[in-house]
Amino acid sequence: TWEDKNDDKEAAPFNQKLLLLASSMTEEQLAAGCLDVVKQMAGHQELLNMLTSGQKFLLGRALADEQLAEAYRNSELDPSGSVCLHFSLGFCGIGSEVNNLISAAVYCEQNNLACVVEDNRWNAGRLHDYFDCTPVVHRRCPHGAACHCIKVTREPSGYASPGWFAVCKHAMSVPLRVKSEVARRFWRLTAEAERNIAYLNRELNLPTLYVAVQIRRGDKIGVEALAVKTSEYVKLALKCVDRTPCQAIMVCSDDLHAAEDCAASLRAARHGLVVRWRRRANVPAGLRCGHWQSSWNALTPEERRAMTHEFLADIEVMRWAHTCVCTHSSNVGRLVTLLRNHENVYSLDEAWTNS
Repeated sequence: TWEDKNDDKEAAPFNQKLLLLASSMTEEQLAAGCLDVVKQMAGHQELLNMLTSGQKFLLGRALADEQLAEAYRNSELDPSGSVCLHFSLGFCGIGSEVNNLISAAVYCEQNNLACVVEDNRWNAGRLHDYFDCTPVVHRRCPHGAACHCIKVTREPSGYASPGWFAVCKHAMSVPLRVKSEVARRFWRLTAEAERNIAYLNRELNLPTLYVAVQIRRGDKIGVEALAVKTSEYVKLALKCVDRTPCQAIMVCSDDLHAAEDCAASLRAARHGLVVRWRRRANVPAGLRCGHWQSSWNALTPEERRAMTHEFLADIEVMRWAHTCVCTHSSNVGRLVTLLRNHENVYSLDEAWTNS
């Protein structure tokens, strides 16, 4: 229900795929013991055959997430002998990288460490070209030659440093309100970034009060999450319009076709409703229909910089909307929820987790 979607202000259980799987089961499946199979993390083929393809996907993700959570819980790194933490930004999506960097900043503040970014390999450029985020995250180590740091790195090979596991373990116990406060101190755009974002958002001609809808497609779907039907976005967005003073709906998506389909459905359902979406005319053709990280990484630095400004422009649209409809399986949805301190945010799949 409407009320149920905004009642959790803290971090939900880490394994959201397990909860989604349980909620999707029929009475027949529950009576046959399918949920017990999941809880025991054991494979019983005769019961697995009763699952739908979507349920099998959720089971696979639940098993993987439980293994990941166990690896985090086993981390025993002691930060007391360090004076700073150096976080390497790399090859993943911007939402993922920034979410994890903010988790590292929370870890540092609670352990009296300086948080330093190492962004020489970051696919989006230099962090401080976009964010004026010192002292939450430093451009350079303030300890100089006296630096004794925890290294936080992830490599394309799959290797992650002990510092990575320590930060992720700590994040599992951090409530939303704590991370939100740090996120909002971090999120101070540079003057150049603000100019670029203002230019991109001016053409949308949005009214003061609007509902933002975030639709994630591309490489997220079928790998980390199931697609939410367009009709579900439409249903909830219209309910938001009916129960708020909003005058328009803005559809934010990495997939132009998904945004157009949603806009068409909204207009068909509500004649005269103002619906906006970004046309993405300057985005390379291969990335207009969903975010594909390998294709994004293959762009020129100038193209990646331009797309980073578009990404930040969408975040700002969702951040300042009266109400936001999103999916918390997406790093973008979780990041927007932090910046809004969970005010008037409604997720169509998972509850918010600090992951």
